[in-house]
Amino acid sequence: MRLLARYPISLAIVLAAVAATAGVFLFEHVQNRQPNQRVVSLAHVRYYSPAQVRQAFARHGITLRYTSTALPGLWLSNTPLPVPTAGLYVMLAGKKGTVSWGPKTGSEYDQPIGNIDVHYGGGDAHVLDAVSAAVSELR
Repeated sequence: MRLLARYPISLAIVLAAVAATAGVFLFEHVQNRQPNQRVVSLAHVRYYSPAQVRQAFARHGITLRYTSTALPGLWLSNTPLPVPTAGLYVMLAGKKGTVSWGPKTGSEYDQPIGNIDVHYGGGDAHVLDAVSAAVSELR
């Protein structure tokens, strides 16, 4: 007890550091548990291969000819990366683990199915109809 009385400022600094560290971990835990996060356990959903996704979109007039593995997972798109937010892209995850597709976006088409997430942010009704039809076919 005498030791604590001798160094009150040091004790206060150590307690503040411990409290700050605990606060960071608590905040991170709360952020990861938000209900609007779309977390998928890949072992429990249907797996779609890149070929299946490309074929489904091609049957509806959309060619996903660009591929990128520079970002996490595999990305397919009809324009070269970086795809603008108004563009079309499909993110594919693997067969194991979990993936978070993030929160549901506002006005953009953003549909997760199985191990993929399809995003289209443009305003072309014909493209939107084709994307929606391709996603429905994959289901």
